[in-house]
Amino acid sequence: MNRFKKCLPALIGIAVVCMIAVFAEGDSYTSADDPLVTYSYVTQVLRPQLKQEILAELQNGNLSIGGNDSKDEDEPAPVSASYEVVHATLGQQILADDACEIILRSGSAKAISPFADQGLSDVSSGSEILNGKELSRNHYVIIPRGDGRGVSVTTNDAYFMIRGEYRIVG
Repeated sequence: MNRFKKCLPALIGIAVVCMIAVFAEGDSYTSADDPLVTYSYVTQVLRPQLKQEILAELQNGNLSIGGNDSKDEDEPAPVSASYEVVHATLGQQILADDACEIILRSGSAKAISPFADQGLSDVSSGSEILNGKELSRNHYVIIPRGDGRGVSVTTNDAYFMIRGEYRIVG
């Protein structure tokens, strides 16, 4: 017991020094020192920041979607990352000028293709839509290139969502 009484002040001194060191270190700690992030930080802060930066680069022409990022003057300008709502009427044709994505939202339309064995790619069903065949509503359809392929509207009104270069004929 006598020995404990002699060591008690030294133990208290060591405990006080340790507590001061812990509190002093706690004041200088920042989250930048910690490489771990939370899911909410990624989804609520990081993802929107990255999305804004990518969209800004697309709008400035510094980045293109899928393919070559070179600035050759013969290449078309980058296509918008968003879909355009397009209204077409009976008998009008929407022809792709280059690769194009199209979704029939209302009305009806048939595929146009100058090839007997090649048409439009219906990605939703995993099938080929050959010339003269009906498009299904709300199916994601890809027109692979601007070689005369497109769609022909077969009702009074039809609405499409289109991403890519196209022209309306008729």
